[in-house]
Amino acid sequence: ADILGYASPEEFLADIDNAAKLYARPEERFSILQQVDDKGFVEGVELEFKKKTGGTGWVKINTRLTTDRDGTAIYEGTLEDITGQKLMEAEHKRWEDQLQQASKMEAIGTLAGGIAHDFNNILTPIIIQSELALMDVEDDNPVWFSLQEVKKAGHRAKDLVKQILTFRRQTEQ
Repeated sequence: ADILGYASPEEFLADIDNAAKLYARPEERFSILQQVDDKGFVEGVELEFKKKTGGTGWVKINTRLTTDRDGTAIYEGTLEDITGQKLMEAEHKRWEDQLQQASKMEAIGTLAGGIAHDFNNILTPIIIQSELALMDVEDDNPVWFSLQEVKKAGHRAKDLVKQILTFRRQTEQ
């Protein structure tokens, strides 16, 4: 009664005729009853139940089929409140997911850093050679403009490399 938010066992039993409304997923009730009818019992089945107050909680259910003196079938059993355990499991899963995401970001950062360094090694001679060539070419030469564009593109690419390396440092943090 306490687990499901009832004031007393009597209040719970007065409302037990509508047991289906206790199940957060009503189709699970049929499955549980079917298992009990087939095997005579169920043990350790975890279910989400609706509380009288409207919220939900998790229980571990153990139920067996028996009969009373008249031979009428009776389902009897116990409910163990495992809501705290389920909340801890959900929190643990959330932390695992965050750790996995952080690991992915770290791997991407490492990959990006490696690519950035390799790209930087390619860019450095392009920039240096274009600057040296610009010193040898007069600014009225048509090649001067092309060399100037190569140099500008090299510096834009170098800025992109800096951004990638900044991203890598952020993922490491």
